[in-house]
Order: sequence, then structure tokens, then C-alpha cells
Amino acid sequence: MEYETVRLVLRLPEFAMKERHAVCEILHPGSDDAMPIHSERREGSLELEVSVRNGWQTSVIS
Repeated sequence: MEYETVRLVLRLPEFAMKERHAVCEILHPGSDDAMPIHSERREGSLELEVSVRNGWQTSVIS
């Protein structure tokens, strides 16, 4: 089954964009296991490719 994919762009302060590795995961409705999300750092932001199921999702970034 295919789900809609949306791009989520987070604007981050400079200190958060240092060479630190961010772990990005998604939790879909009815699922107990988080799945990794493709992320890419750009100037002052973190871009995520997120699949949406049943119109929503929960993203976890740490």
C-alpha cells in the first residue's frame, strides 16, 4: 500500500546545525515501532521526507 509523502522543513538555530547527528524517526497510527525518516541538512534547516498514514503521523527528532 502506498502512502502520501510530504516534505517537512524545520528551521533550526545555528547551534543545532553543528556537526551533530540527528536521529529522525516516525510513528504511524496503530504501530508500536518507530521507523527511520530520510533527513537532509540544508542552510539553517533540517528537511524530512515523511509518509502520512490516515492523514497523520508523529515525528521524533533527537
